Amino acid sequence: MNAAVTYLKAMISGLKVENAEVTGEVKDGVLELTVQCDDYGIIIGRRGETLDSLQYLTGLAVKKACGKYIRVAINVGDYREKRVETLKNLARRHADYVARTGRRYTFEPMNPYERRIIHTTVQEIEGVESTSVGLGQERKVVLQPTGGVKYRSGGRRGYANGRPAAKKAAPLPKDFTKFGKIEVEKDGNE
Repeated sequence: MNAAVTYLKAMISGLKVENAEVTGEVKDGVLELTVQCDDYGIIIGRRGETLDSLQYLTGLAVKKACGKYIRVAINVGDYREKRVETLKNLARRHADYVARTGRRYTFEPMNPYERRIIHTTVQEIEGVESTSVGLGQERKVVLQPTGGVKYRSGGRRGYANGRPAAKKAAPLPKDFTKFGKIEVEKDGNE
């Protein structure tokens, strides 16, 4: 644990973050490191990418120091808990949209941990299923209605959505011409 704390402090100081306090404890075989500092944003990064990288590198350092794999989890300012709640709310909101409209919804690319949160949340919702598409870092979660997407053809009335049909225009008189009367004058010189 000391190797992980020392390594993580060195990495955080390399990011130019001052006054960072790192504590660690082992819970259920997972080394949980908690960081308290002045500027969480630099350590977390865009959508947690910097934090995920720090977690991965710290795990490698622990493996090298201990000689065996120990799972490492780093949390900064309760970011992980907040992100899980945000993802669950997103999954519920978009699953409701899919169930109401019958259209599919594709999330932005996510890491495996975040995709798993979306999948487990959607499993609890009836009428919506989730799949993952793409490769590597571009892998995304797609929500769709159970049994596939319901396409709307528009039908005879089109997409009026319950609005009354437009009234037909009154018939035009028989002597009506589209451009009015066109007269051509002929010169007698032809």
